[in-house]
Amino acid sequence: MKIKNVAVVFQNNIQYESFKNAVNLMIQKNINVDIFIPINNNDDGFTEMFEEFYKNISKSGYNIFRKPTKKTYDILFLTYEIPQFMKLKRKYTIKYMYGLTTKPDISLSLHTNYIFDGFLCYGNEDAKCLDNFGKTFQIGNIKYLYTKFENNNNNNNDKKNILYLPTYSNHSSIEIVGQELLKLKDEYIITIKPHHGTEYLKNDIEEKRRKFIKENFKNVYSSKQSLDRLINNADIVITDMSGAVFDAVCLKKPVIMFYNASTCKYGEYISLPVQCATKKHIVSFQNFNEHDLKYYIKKASSKKQIELQNELFKKLYCCENNKTGEKFIEFLNQIESGIIDDNYHKIHTQIKKELTDLYTDNFNLYNNYTNIQRELENLKKENNTLSKNNILLKNNLDNIYNSRSWKITKPLRILKIKIKK
Repeated sequence: MKIKNVAVVFQNNIQYESFKNAVNLMIQKNINVDIFIPINNNDDGFTEMFEEFYKNISKSGYNIFRKPTKKTYDILFLTYEIPQFMKLKRKYTIKYMYGLTTKPDISLSLHTNYIFDGFLCYGNEDAKCLDNFGKTFQIGNIKYLYTKFENNNNNNNDKKNILYLPTYSNHSSIEIVGQELLKLKDEYIITIKPHHGTEYLKNDIEEKRRKFIKENFKNVYSSKQSLDRLINNADIVITDMSGAVFDAVCLKKPVIMFYNASTCKYGEYISLPVQCATKKHIVSFQNFNEHDLKYYIKKASSKKQIELQNELFKKLYCCENNKTGEKFIEFLNQIESGIIDDNYHKIHTQIKKELTDLYTDNFNLYNNYTNIQRELENLKKENNTLSKNNILLKNNLDNIYNSRSWKITKPLRILKIKIKK
């Protein structure tokens, strides 16, 4: 098999930045690469994200599509299931990573990963987990293939630069860490790059977070900005259950992580960054009961802690950043040489089909259940209305029967009945 056509799905700039070096390497090998960007019809805020991303990348010269084509692709690269593009004709479906396994309930679950034939992994740690679902290929973090590490640590009196990279939803630390950062505004340059979920989603929680950041900090960057440049300009990175933990490790920057013990597990599996924190490779905290943020900044910046972080890099990534291009080309060569055996692929395809059928049946059952619940609620409402009408009718009849006029006219009604007979 010679790879000729490849499809890649990007939803935002974060995913694009994570895999654009791989896209360019494939184009250099004369592989046709078609990029697909979803169209979102939900009023959740991501419509704006997709449209802004499309507007920016459309100037890049890539082949860009918003709807499926009729082509047949050798590989479809994406991060997780995007229903719009699951009917694209292709031989293999390969997952590219845009962050290490910080949220295992999303990144390591069967429901997220069963659609893939193979996984591009950073190193042995994520490969061990994803081996459960398909073939794994360790290539390192290709996002930083051309990024040169810059050490900004200095001994002069200039203010240090704190880069704060919070995630969104229930893993976010903005309510806790944000208040502590306010206390350090005079001593440090504070730069914030919110998660794209916080930047775009339309809900009360994320809107409050946007408002808090906008009203209290000057150096606020969009998710459209390149993360490697921001990390390289930072002296220290503060984050939470975000893949930014490992971006900082990858670029050899001191990192501090906030986490909530109640949201860091997936069954018996504890999230990878929390495992690293428990083993002291990453400085972490769950609250400020014992120490303030300055204490953790000092600890994370110490020579001993930086050495521990560098040990972690070797554990998590299979190679240095400048070698990841070679590893990706090696992966392409392995696909072309038939490393995904035909018999394996046939069985794997059948398993994917069976799981799809199960999920579809489950979805239909859930929809049926929801519809029945809705009908029951409507019947209850109708019943309540009928009951109220019956009570109202009875009360009105009682009022009529007990009225003076009804009693006075009783003889006339009796006479009318006798006449009818």
